[in-house]
Amino acid sequence: LSGSGVYEVGLADASGQILFAPTVPDAQQLTLTITAPNHPSVEHTITAAGDEPFLTVEAFAIDDDAMPPSAGNGNGEVGAGECIELYATLHNHGGSEASGVVATLSATSPHVTILDPTATYGTLAAGTEATNDVPFVFEVDVDCPPDEWLLLTLAAEDDATGLWTETLSIAVLAPGPCVYNYAFEETVGNGDGIVDPGEEIAIRIYVKNEGSGVLGPLSAELTSSDPYVEILQAFADLDASLAPGEIALLTPSVEVEIDAACPETGYCTLDIVFEHADGTAEDSFLLAIGELGFTDDMESGQGDWTHSGPNDRWHLTDYRKHSGTYSWYCGEITQEYLNNTNASLTSASFVVPEAAELSFWSYFDVTIYGVDGLFVEAWRDGLWETLDFLGSGGALDSTLFAVDWAEYTYDLSGWTPGSTARVRFRFVSDAVDTDEGCYVDDVVIRGREAGGTREPGRVIALSLSPAAPNPSPGATAWRLALPEPAPVRARVYDAGGRLVRHLVAGPLTAGEHLLRWDGRDADGSPSPGGIYFLRLRAGNQHRLGRVVLIRR
Repeated sequence: LSGSGVYEVGLADASGQILFAPTVPDAQQLTLTITAPNHPSVEHTITAAGDEPFLTVEAFAIDDDAMPPSAGNGNGEVGAGECIELYATLHNHGGSEASGVVATLSATSPHVTILDPTATYGTLAAGTEATNDVPFVFEVDVDCPPDEWLLLTLAAEDDATGLWTETLSIAVLAPGPCVYNYAFEETVGNGDGIVDPGEEIAIRIYVKNEGSGVLGPLSAELTSSDPYVEILQAFADLDASLAPGEIALLTPSVEVEIDAACPETGYCTLDIVFEHADGTAEDSFLLAIGELGFTDDMESGQGDWTHSGPNDRWHLTDYRKHSGTYSWYCGEITQEYLNNTNASLTSASFVVPEAAELSFWSYFDVTIYGVDGLFVEAWRDGLWETLDFLGSGGALDSTLFAVDWAEYTYDLSGWTPGSTARVRFRFVSDAVDTDEGCYVDDVVIRGREAGGTREPGRVIALSLSPAAPNPSPGATAWRLALPEPAPVRARVYDAGGRLVRHLVAGPLTAGEHLLRWDGRDADGSPSPGGIYFLRLRAGNQHRLGRVVLIRR
C-alpha cells in the first residue's frame, strides 16, 4: 500500500486475505499493488479521505470541433494549432461537502496559451462529482511538435480552506500519411505484368497512417521530375478516416505513361503530396521499369554464369536437382569434390530491385573435419562481401554428415535499388578428406512484397506491448490494444512505488492506442535513470509494463 510513501507491505494468509491499518498523514490517493511469484501484478486505486472534503480529477474530456470557443478538426484529439475546450470531472471523496468550488487551469508547457482559465463547480456533496458546464479553453501553438506532452495543472478550491491540485498530461497527436504499397496494371502495353518503355500504367496506391493521430479524409497528387514519366491522371482521394496503423486504398487509380526512350531496366521515381485537415505531407516511391533482379532455374544451359578458380569443377548436372532436370555442381563426374578447391560460380550483372532478397536451393555433403563448404557472396559497390558460409568447420575426426535440399534466403534490402550487382557461390575445400560436395539450384533475386494490401486485424483481447525503446534515454511508449471501449487509467511509478506521471485518465475507443511517456515527472522535470513501471487499468482488467531509463 503506497501513496506519498510506502505505508504497508505484507503477505496474505492462507485464505488470501491481509489486514492493513496504515497511518495516512493526510487525504490522498493510495495505490494497492498485489503480486505473486510468476503472476502479473494487480493494482487498485484507493482514495483515503477523512471528514473534510477531498477533490480529485476523476476524468477529463476535450472538444476540438469548429464551434467556438473551440477551433479544430473535430477528431477528438489535440493537434497543433487547435483551440481546445476542456471539461474536467471533479469527485469529492471526503466526508463533507465542498461548497463554492472554483477551478483554475494553468500550463507549464511553452506550447500552450490558456484563454479561459476558470470554471465554477458550485457545491459538491460528499461522494458526488460534477463536470464544468463552461469549459476551460486553451490554444496549442501551430508549431508544437507532434507527440509533445502538454502539462496542465488544475487547481480546485472551495470557499473554506480547501485547495486540491492535479496535473493533467495531454498528448499532441498528428497523423502521418505515407505510401504503404502499390499495385499496377498495363492499360496500354503487352500485358506481361512488367512495366516497359512506351506503356501506359494505372497505379493503385495504398496509404498508411504512420502517425499518432487520426488521419481524416485526404487528397493526393502524383508528380514526378523523371524525364521519362508523363502524368496522365494525377489526383486521388481518401474519403474515410484512418486510425494510426490503418491502411486504405486511394481512388481512383493514378495513371502514368513511360516514354519509349526510357532505359529498359531501372526505376522511375514518383512523388506524391497528401493534403488533409492537419496539413500536408510528402512521400515518394519507385516504379520498376523492365524485369529487375535475377532468376535462373538452371534449365536453359550455362546462360550468363561464369566459373573459375583452383580445381574448378563447376558444371551442370542431372545427378541431383531441386526442380526440373539440372543443377550446378562443383565436383568430378564421379560425384566427389577435390582437395584444395577454391572455385567460384558467378552470375551475370543484374539491376537491384527495391527491397531485394536472394534465395536459392542447395544440397551439400561435406566432411565435418577441416573446412569444406560453400561461401555465398555478393558484389556491390566495387567489393565482394560474404553473406554466409554453408559447410564444416569442426574437428570431429573424419565423421561425415549430409544435408538434403534446403532453401536459403538473405535480406538485401540495404542495397540501392537501381544499382548493379552480382552473386557468386564459392566452393572451398582443405587438403584432407573429401565427399560429394555442393549443388546449387533455383537462384532468384527479387523485390520482397511490402506487406500486401492487408487490412488491420480486429483486436480480440486486451494487450499491452513491451515498452519501445527499452532501455530508453528518455521518451518511450507502450502500445495498448483494447477489444472494446473502456475507461482507462495509466500511470508511471518509480521502483519505490512513488507515482511519477499520469498518462491516461478517461475513456478510450476500441483498437490500438499508444501510451507515450516523455521520461518526465508531473512537474516536467526529467526523471532520473532507473526502473519504472506502467500500471494500466482498462475496465476491470490490469496490466503492468516496465522500462529502464538510462541517463548520460
